[in-house]
Amino acid sequence: MTPRKAFSYFHGMHLHFTTDKYSILKYGAQTQVASKAFDKLNPGIKFKFDWFSTKFQTTENTVYACIGNELKETDIRFANKQEILDNYIDYKKRRESISYVLENEYEKYLEKKEFKFHQLIFNYLASLYSPEFILLMDYEADNLSKILDAAQFSFARPKLLKLIKYKSFFSPINYLKLKNHEEYISA
Repeated sequence: MTPRKAFSYFHGMHLHFTTDKYSILKYGAQTQVASKAFDKLNPGIKFKFDWFSTKFQTTENTVYACIGNELKETDIRFANKQEILDNYIDYKKRRESISYVLENEYEKYLEKKEFKFHQLIFNYLASLYSPEFILLMDYEADNLSKILDAAQFSFARPKLLKLIKYKSFFSPINYLKLKNHEEYISA
């Protein structure tokens, strides 16, 4: 992994998660725009991507680091290295134990009796639920798309957009039985 390639992944992921129309799955990460943007970076930020490419040497780890930091609303260009690493570790741990995470969050959800989607979103915004749990609960209804531009949630539009865009990387289909109070299939 080179610093230029690491930046390309960051750039593509950042565009994917922060714009309505860009899809990294459609356009890819290694674009001419990303290459030109890398050339325009100041030396300090290029040095950050030198560290980033050394720390996250595989494509999978680079993608996980980018997703983990996007979901935490951390811009890799300006964040400190420890924060970038912590967000990566948190994301990777959560994904590796996703069945356990979803079971626990579903139990919490049932205890709180938060059966209105708006309540669920407010608690997600307060970091009480994981993005994966929200996508699981929204899988069939697609309420996220409906509330994205609602005035009530205008303050949270960037975070809700990231959640919608995260659907490209996490499919709750293997966990739907949990939602139906049955034992579910893990991925």
